[in-house]
Amino acid sequence: MTNKQACITVVSASRTQEAEFWADTALGQSIKRFRTFQTFQPLQEKDLAIRFRPVIQFANRDGLGIVYNKAIDDETEQYLDANEIFLFVHDDVWLDDAQLGEHLIEGLQNFDVIGVAGSTQRIPGQPSWSFRDTKFTPNLDAMSGMIGHGPQPCGRLSYFGPWRQKCELLDGVLLATRASTLRRSGIRFDPLFEFHFYDLDFCRTARCGGLTLGTWPIAITHQGIGSYNDDNWLTSYAKYVNKWGS
Repeated sequence: MTNKQACITVVSASRTQEAEFWADTALGQSIKRFRTFQTFQPLQEKDLAIRFRPVIQFANRDGLGIVYNKAIDDETEQYLDANEIFLFVHDDVWLDDAQLGEHLIEGLQNFDVIGVAGSTQRIPGQPSWSFRDTKFTPNLDAMSGMIGHGPQPCGRLSYFGPWRQKCELLDGVLLATRASTLRRSGIRFDPLFEFHFYDLDFCRTARCGGLTLGTWPIAITHQGIGSYNDDNWLTSYAKYVNKWGS
């Protein structure tokens, strides 16, 4: 980033109303914490100012692909292109990382898209970045990253493997990329996937478009737990396999 300002656009969808989002959700409270300051000195660019711009769809009933694409294609602030980072994140995530801005900038100097956890390989038919097959066998040798879990910030840590690894798939709980990368490449989220598999599909689309993916040390706590094998998940898995084959 060569200019003197950087904008981190935090994109999320929440079923809550606006007041409830800011008062009660993990992400809403995290954003308020970061917005108490707007300028500090990040890596190797001591005059660079960072600001956080929330783009939240409240009372949401749309799929995440629709919400995320809407933010990407918003023409009202595209003058930010050169300095804008999209942070796509779930609303039940605590942003624990006090140096979030620095770490996003640093990570995106190394990869086109970064996340907090992922897999360094892709296996035919795998239903998640973390599993090898539909029996949910952990793909231990290929895991990378770490995520906290629990209702409060700084929760119980799940360590998957070394960070800063080049990946084929990333966990969609948090994804970050430069706005210019997506707008230049034309890569978008597929609205076909409302929640399940939107992240795997996006990663495969990005890799087909020549983008690099990687994990980066960014501290978060996720309040939610994964849901597998219910009707919505099975329907989405069928769509995913139909689109990509194995």
